[in-house]
Amino acid sequence: DLIKKLAISISPLKSENNIYFLISFAEANDEVQQTEVKNFRLTSANLKEVSSGEQLSKIIEKIKLSFPFSFIEKAKIQKEINELPFFFWLKDAEGKFVIVNEKFAEVSGFNSSQLENKNQTEVLSKYLVDVFQSLDGYIKASNNPIIIDNLSSTISGGVFKDISIVELPLSDLDNNVVAIIGFSKPKEQVIQTEKENLFEVELFKNIPAAVCFINNKNRIIFYTKEFLKVFSLGEKVDLTNESAEKIFEKEIIKQIEQYKSSDEKTAHSFQFNFTEKSKIKVEITLAKIDYNDEQLIQTTIKEIDEKNLQVEKKALMYDALIELTPEPMFIYDLENLKFLEVNEQALKLYGYKRSEFLNMDLTDLYAPEDIQTLIETSENKSLSKSYSGPWRHKKSDGNSVFVELRRSSIEFNGRKAHLNLVRNVSDQIENKKKQQLLEMVYENTSDILIITDKDGFIKEVNEPCVKKLGYPKRELENSSFISLLGDEKRAEINKNVFHSVLPKSYSTEIEIKK
Repeated sequence: DLIKKLAISISPLKSENNIYFLISFAEANDEVQQTEVKNFRLTSANLKEVSSGEQLSKIIEKIKLSFPFSFIEKAKIQKEINELPFFFWLKDAEGKFVIVNEKFAEVSGFNSSQLENKNQTEVLSKYLVDVFQSLDGYIKASNNPIIIDNLSSTISGGVFKDISIVELPLSDLDNNVVAIIGFSKPKEQVIQTEKENLFEVELFKNIPAAVCFINNKNRIIFYTKEFLKVFSLGEKVDLTNESAEKIFEKEIIKQIEQYKSSDEKTAHSFQFNFTEKSKIKVEITLAKIDYNDEQLIQTTIKEIDEKNLQVEKKALMYDALIELTPEPMFIYDLENLKFLEVNEQALKLYGYKRSEFLNMDLTDLYAPEDIQTLIETSENKSLSKSYSGPWRHKKSDGNSVFVELRRSSIEFNGRKAHLNLVRNVSDQIENKKKQQLLEMVYENTSDILIITDKDGFIKEVNEPCVKKLGYPKRELENSSFISLLGDEKRAEINKNVFHSVLPKSYSTEIEIKK
């Protein structure tokens, strides 16, 4: 009998209801040892020492400044990390992926959006899960970055060999790790996708995604059970070697032909409304796959949930509104009063950093003596289209700012919330206080007070002025102040008061005609 030495890799795959195991066999090199020892290196090096170039360093700095992300910020960062030629991911402190690039998603057997909110335990092979959970624990305890050298593994989308992985802590102001940034050190041939026996494995028919592969002759050579469901076909229907024209509508075939003949190497996505076989709206993604010296078109169909689409559109609209509105604005959760979003103008007004503000709730803007005012206004369910207030809010430096608020009820990321436009009225209130003080002095002083315009014509006089000068009030008003002075003082007053270039206080003694 022929005896071969094989390298065996066993990786778990999870679907909604089942756990499967992908077992890969590869002919082993004679040099392969039964036990392979990996070199794990811990380091507390700075970012420049562990990052791979200026592009990556800039991305990491952007993440540090903007996490947690708004919808727009997340889309911008997604675009940048997709341009990286190596793996990149960001996961929260519990191991859930927040954002990953397409390079990492591809080798994991998903697209980037599918990996979001998945825990690493659902994606990585068992021994990698154990490794990363231990290392994540070290990072959270020490706040140090870590480098793993010579890492190899087989996961659902392919195999990676002998690469270096870097993970960095993302910490809050209290130095608690809230997320972990990870990326691979770029090497040639990082990913070697194993497709030789892909379509012979029954497991792949049960992948919970509607996928088919089309060859150069427009024939379907492989498909999943979910693909049959999209077209309302029974599981026993055999589409192997069936013409794609018999399954897809003309517009989709046209898109496939155009993509096939193009030089485009990245995946191409478009939306389509099925009208013939199943009346649903879907997103179709086309990708070029090399298989046994032939190029195949991988066609993935994902049904669009109109409800979720509306939620995403609303989120995008609110993000744009918050970012572009020139007035300070914030959104808070109605249930727990936690801030959900804030714009740059509000951060400048209150003096907080974005991460600080989003870790606060509405009560943090009020001094203890004003909390009762907040409770009373919160109990008032009616929302006015005009501004209410003024309310006294507390800034980060402890000083107060007086604001008027205009509230609107909205739903934000699935939560009932209030959107607040903020108007700073501190200057108006201060000016009003000064005006009231002047009016009080004007009405209660026994001194003569005369108010003129800039040219010296009298506009207002008080009662003591009328009584002491002996002129009727009507006669004094609209007359020239200079006319009340003696000839020797007129030129002096004109020069230093009414014709002075720079407004300033001026004192002198004068005699007023009676």
